Amino acid sequence: MNYIQEYIDKIRSGEIITSKKVKKLYFNIIEPIIKDQDPTYTFNEELGEVFIEFAETLCKQSKGEWAGKTIELMLFQKAKYQAIFGIIERETGRRRFKQILDIRARKNGKSSENSVLGLFMTATEPGAEVYAAATTLSQARRVWEESQSMVQQSKHLSKHFGFKVFPNPTIYTKKGKGYFKVLSKNVSTFDGLNVSAAIIDEVHELPRSIYDILIQATSARDEWLLS
Repeated sequence: MNYIQEYIDKIRSGEIITSKKVKKLYFNIIEPIIKDQDPTYTFNEELGEVFIEFAETLCKQSKGEWAGKTIELMLFQKAKYQAIFGIIERETGRRRFKQILDIRARKNGKSSENSVLGLFMTATEPGAEVYAAATTLSQARRVWEESQSMVQQSKHLSKHFGFKVFPNPTIYTKKGKGYFKVLSKNVSTFDGLNVSAAIIDEVHELPRSIYDILIQATSARDEWLLS
């Protein structure tokens, strides 16, 4: 399904209320692409659905009343990820969007969503180096620990991922040499990173130096992603 167009239509009708910045992004930048009116970028609907299928088929919640239940993405989330993974350059096939800024109130599923994203990027990028970053180690571990729980709850994911919690929490692919690790704010430990994706929690509190290092560490990757 074209979740992006459905989301845009519901914004226009007033059924969904969102900010002016979100409207500008979808109306002025994204909609011309999905309507094949952009000379540089195109929209691959099926490619954009892969993340959605991964989330809603393989990943389960780990906390509270939703524990053990399969992830169900809302329309704005489906539109968001269909745009991220489905909008690509016509010539190269590379993704249009490399950085995601999602400003959302607490307790609205952002950590669970990022946990799925961390696993997805670890599974789909050859030789992936995915990191969970935050101002404290315990904060960075929250997303990683939920990803770990998703692996434990899924027979399919368990076939492809292993994990260890000492000395550094790491989820790793059993084939392909990809991994998903936790980072703290200790900048000295960032040397030599080859980042394919970074999941940053509470980015407004993160020292700018860490953000800059993570960006610089993506330079060897064509399909990197920061969220």
